[in-house]
Amino acid sequence: MTLPNMIVLDIETLTGTAETADQPRLSPWSDETSSIDGLNPSRSVVTDVQLATSDALYHLRLAAACPDLVENARGQLVQSLMSSPRERCYQLDSTPVYELTFLHESTLLRETGMRIDDLRFDDNGRTPADLLVTWNGSVFDLPFLADRAEINGTTLGDLQLAPDPARQPKYQALPGHDRNGASGAYKASWHGLPHLDVAYVYQQYARANDVDWSLKPVAASRGIDMITVDRARMHQLDEAARSSYALSDVVGLQQLVQSDFQAMNMSAHIDR
Repeated sequence: MTLPNMIVLDIETLTGTAETADQPRLSPWSDETSSIDGLNPSRSVVTDVQLATSDALYHLRLAAACPDLVENARGQLVQSLMSSPRERCYQLDSTPVYELTFLHESTLLRETGMRIDDLRFDDNGRTPADLLVTWNGSVFDLPFLADRAEINGTTLGDLQLAPDPARQPKYQALPGHDRNGASGAYKASWHGLPHLDVAYVYQQYARANDVDWSLKPVAASRGIDMITVDRARMHQLDEAARSSYALSDVVGLQQLVQSDFQAMNMSAHIDR
């Protein structure tokens, strides 16, 4: 199988006071409220969604996750974001980055589903996607997004999750996803796009080569460098540093798949 035209997805989350539709979170996270409790969607929010395609990068983010942005333009920011997200386009190593900043998590989630749906089609010469790629998305990213969409009363579009008892996760399942002894892992598709969880491509590789079974160590062992930060202090990063870190993960995962798709027989790991 030749290299598919993929959408690579990665998310960032932070723990803190949940927002509501009429009371969006406008204060930055503090040291006390930003502890990484990423395994509990009821106490965490999705702050960033990164998407990478062969044509562009997309960074959808929550305004409150950017302290300097909030502090420097609180009133103006809220007024403008009430009507539409803040849009910005820039270049990262000659690749266009489309950045959208949202006031509400519910809007960010709904836009994520709409964006993935849109990227399946040719638009002004854009390459249509035919595969969704994540790292540990079968256990974390996709069920987490589904839970947060349900909590927010919004939709991600046609995200299908089917329990996969054969997949044994590295980490514990999200709360509520381990009922009746379930592993908490899922086979998935989104708007008809099949899903490839790259983490499980490298499960045996990591063990055989004494490499930590996580994205950055595996990528480093394959010659791909990625930005590393103390995730417990992510809320302290300024706007530029946070964007660079968030996009580094999705770009690094994209490079890993492009480099190893054939060598690691990744097509055999695509959810069917």
